[in-house]
Amino acid sequence: MTNKIGRVLVVEDEADVRSGICEILKGLYSVHEAASGEEAVKAAEGLFPYLTLGIVLLDIKLPDMSGLEVLKKILEENPLLTVIMVTAMKDTKFAVEAMSEGASDYITKPFTSEVLLSKLKFAEEKGYLGQQFDLIYHKLDRWRADVDSRLLEAKHSKDHSDVIRNGKAGTYEEIEKQIKEKLNKEIKIEVKIPKILVVDDEDDMRSAITEIVKEKYEVESASSAGAAIALVKNKSFDLALLDIRLPDMSGLDLLKEIKKIDETIYVIMVTALKDINLTVDAIRSGACDYITKPFTALGLMSAVESHLELKGKKERLAAYLKEIDEELFAKPDAP
Repeated sequence: MTNKIGRVLVVEDEADVRSGICEILKGLYSVHEAASGEEAVKAAEGLFPYLTLGIVLLDIKLPDMSGLEVLKKILEENPLLTVIMVTAMKDTKFAVEAMSEGASDYITKPFTSEVLLSKLKFAEEKGYLGQQFDLIYHKLDRWRADVDSRLLEAKHSKDHSDVIRNGKAGTYEEIEKQIKEKLNKEIKIEVKIPKILVVDDEDDMRSAITEIVKEKYEVESASSAGAAIALVKNKSFDLALLDIRLPDMSGLDLLKEIKKIDETIYVIMVTALKDINLTVDAIRSGACDYITKPFTALGLMSAVESHLELKGKKERLAAYLKEIDEELFAKPDAP
């Protein structure tokens, strides 16, 4: 399994809408289309083999079956698919219902290119997290099969009814509890306040962003790309908010430099420019999101909190996987 989602299936019966969405996505993903529920189910089977990652943009209303029916069918075949429901504003109650059936998110028409790409990038992160859940369950299933022999040749079942999905078999907190119980020991995971880097050459904007996020997080700021690079080289940051225009380097180039230094930093681009090409370039270069000015404090904090929450969960799951591997493959004490 891979944590890189390369394929997106767009399921929409309106040709103009479908082609418009595909045009937006084609710079970042291998994009495939379906105009009906039947086409979608068949395409999903071919594009996304069992337990591989993928994203499906699924319209709520289709000519031959409902989006909910399609959702259930494709998740039965591959529970690791990330499905985003596409709906008109008046149909949001159906989208919420779809999320209770395993959909990851929903987006309402009309939407901007930036909002669509932001949704998909976040879906990639959630898809990876779901894959980690599945990997843990595989390992725990092997562990349960034969602890004494360390399960080096354990058999795998194809029954994934216990795969964690929001609204389905459990929650992140429940899987944490199960892992701790199975390990029968407390796993020490460092709890820290996330640290954020704010980079903007405008003093007022930099101060405003800093004031918003410092209520909850540790914050440092820089007014240039050079100063930001120096900070990243010497300190550890969880997330950076980068202005797209800086006096000594473009925000996109700074993004690439930061990722070279520390690829684990989540980066949100901040700009007044609504340019789909810039958005695509930023996400392709490793940005996790893209916020356009003017924005509200609530909108900014929502984006920051969402990405930091996912980052924290991924880090804790990695720690659990390490502990499980150490227990699973540890050599028995000599008699």
